[in-house]
Amino acid sequence: ARAARANADAVEAYRRYGFFESAPLTAAYALAEWADSEFLADPTNPQRALQILDEALRIAPQGQNGDTFRRLHTAELKTTYLLAGGREDDARTILRSYDARADAHELDRRIAALYTDVGTRVIRRPIWDLPEALSTWSERALELDPGNADATKALKRLQLQP
Repeated sequence: ARAARANADAVEAYRRYGFFESAPLTAAYALAEWADSEFLADPTNPQRALQILDEALRIAPQGQNGDTFRRLHTAELKTTYLLAGGREDDARTILRSYDARADAHELDRRIAALYTDVGTRVIRRPIWDLPEALSTWSERALELDPGNADATKALKRLQLQP
């Protein structure tokens, strides 16, 4: 929560000093950092992170650098936030838009990897602070990709909870 507040303050300073107009890519990265810290503060409620990230995607400038920013942050962060919020179909649509040649099995593997990424990022918390959704994300990752070792580890860690 402290990181989210610090990032929010930094974004506000960027707005105040005109960086949104003079350095939109820098401002977009600052917004993306804020979005991610909001997500990590409460991964089971990613709506605020999605709103902030959508603003970052909107203000990123046209051209190669802005396009790269949008592609990476949509394919990685936005899909992760959508999955954490139970919006797997929306995440799958985004991934399919980046690689229309990917078959259903390949998309399942990518979705499983993203679910695992969500779990890996939050499993670093103390065991008493792990969200209940972690088991749901890990179980879904294993359903989509039974060989996903990180999802298996996450479920084993959850079984150790008192």
